[in-house]
Amino acid sequence: MWMILWSNYANILLFLIPIAYAGRFLHWPPELVLILNGLSMLPLSLLIALATEELSTKLGPTVSGVLNYSFGNAGTVIISCVLLKRGEILVVQTSLLGAIVFNLLAVMGCQYLASGIRRSKALFNETIASVNGSVLLLPAANIALPAILRQVQGERSVVLVSRQLAITSIVTYLALLFFQFRSHAKLYDSYSMDGEGEEEEEEEVKEPELLLPPAAFVLLATATAALAAASEFFVDTLDDVTAHHGISRTFIGFIFLPLVSNAVSHLTEIGDAWRNKLDKASVMAIGCSIQIAMFIIPLTILVGWAIQQDMTLNFDVFLNASAFIAVLLLNSVTQHGKSNFMEGMLLLNCYLGIAASASCYPAGAGDGQGK
Repeated sequence: MWMILWSNYANILLFLIPIAYAGRFLHWPPELVLILNGLSMLPLSLLIALATEELSTKLGPTVSGVLNYSFGNAGTVIISCVLLKRGEILVVQTSLLGAIVFNLLAVMGCQYLASGIRRSKALFNETIASVNGSVLLLPAANIALPAILRQVQGERSVVLVSRQLAITSIVTYLALLFFQFRSHAKLYDSYSMDGEGEEEEEEEVKEPELLLPPAAFVLLATATAALAAASEFFVDTLDDVTAHHGISRTFIGFIFLPLVSNAVSHLTEIGDAWRNKLDKASVMAIGCSIQIAMFIIPLTILVGWAIQQDMTLNFDVFLNASAFIAVLLLNSVTQHGKSNFMEGMLLLNCYLGIAASASCYPAGAGDGQGK
């Protein structure tokens, strides 16, 4: 147990979990409850990632990668379900799209920067990068179409088109999984290229197994349940915080939620990039974004349909623009199959610009956009 707690310094924040829960039931100020529960999501997301990694150690690299980023998205899925149940359509949209932009710009930027600091350039599989870039363009187009349609058709048409696109996106994502696991499995199983440069090869060190499978399952279930509770308490404070402090729901969903639900779980990938495993790290970050765009967002639309919440692909113009910029810039820097620290700086600078813009987004702007 102590090995797990000290496996990452972010686990120090675990002590905030009982304090955050107590704050909710003792009716502390909503601002404090929001911050405490937001911070408690950081180590919980990390524990979910750790448990998943331990469960997937005996699987192949492709299956292990898909399993890792699927459970890495657990925090995003749980928060989205809680928000959707409460009818917070705008925050669902912003948090999901914010997670994609965060992964493509901030996480990938940190990976390229970490890799570039140690070597003049790093190589990654150009074919996989090309496929992933093309796949990301599809959801970017899908979220633009309903926004255009809304200008010439009624709201009902947007809902219907969003549901149709959700179904076709899920089918396309399943086809992508078949592409990865069956038809082109060898391509994905060989994404362990050595970086090119004057550095000596780093000796692979096998990390000790921290958990047996039964213990990993228990940890996964416990952390997921605790994350669901923290998400509930977080959502309970949204109205008070946004009303009293003039903070827009767009900023909370687009910047704050992706940070607390995803940031810590991506530290391992940045470490992989530092150790000259950029191929593996980039596949994880981009795969996580593809899963959100092609499966999780469509799934929330279908779940909303089932519970009579009209979740759509009609995103705010700021969210549309941010997603397009992220996809286009990432495609631009990955098309050559190699990276350097300057490309990481470009991605990070772009994310900081989007975050600064979101922080100035007026409270109430975009409300009702997704409905």
